[in-house]
Amino acid sequence: MLLREAIKIPVKVGDTILTGRFKNKKTKVNSIGEDEHGMPTINGRKVVTFRTLKQESNDEQFGVYLQGGSIGDNRDKSPIGGEKFPTRALAQEKAKRMTKALSPGEKKYYKMKYTVKPIKKYRCSNWI
Repeated sequence: MLLREAIKIPVKVGDTILTGRFKNKKTKVNSIGEDEHGMPTINGRKVVTFRTLKQESNDEQFGVYLQGGSIGDNRDKSPIGGEKFPTRALAQEKAKRMTKALSPGEKKYYKMKYTVKPIKKYRCSNWI
């Protein structure tokens, strides 16, 4: 009597997963199957462990922050110009444009550049 068990993987064709020794290589799922032992395979390779990419939540917003500059500048508190972007891609476009506008000295000597970070929402009920 042969006992068949279903192994369910929370991945669909077209998803992107992280594979490799350190789970840092992006791999697009083209096919899902199983090998001669009944173990699952993705793109014809055995799958023991993998990670799925985090989906950006709709309520998360992104800001453009200045990195580098003179010593003592504390610029990580609020986004540049107070602008908030609904997607990371829009914020990255703005950061790229702003980085291009920096002078070569600011880029090389002060190591200034604009980066994208999620805007943190601080919630504390006991603030006065």
